[in-house]
Amino acid sequence: MAALERGDIETANELEMAQRARRSDWQGRRKEFRTRLPEELAERVLDLAGATGQSYSEVLALIVHDFFSRKGR
Repeated sequence: MAALERGDIETANELEMAQRARRSDWQGRRKEFRTRLPEELAERVLDLAGATGQSYSEVLALIVHDFFSRKGR
């Protein structure tokens, strides 16, 4: 309430969002990236996303995670 009284709308919104219950599928904070994949690779990622019922971003995140999880990386 004090943030609103000061006119700090952004902080008030952040505080309100922090108090809301999280969705059951919430996976934490994300950093937005724009990627450009060769068309063939992008199609493969989209196909995998469709086959698994996941989003393009979720599949790409799993691929990147797998790459960095391999021994020696």
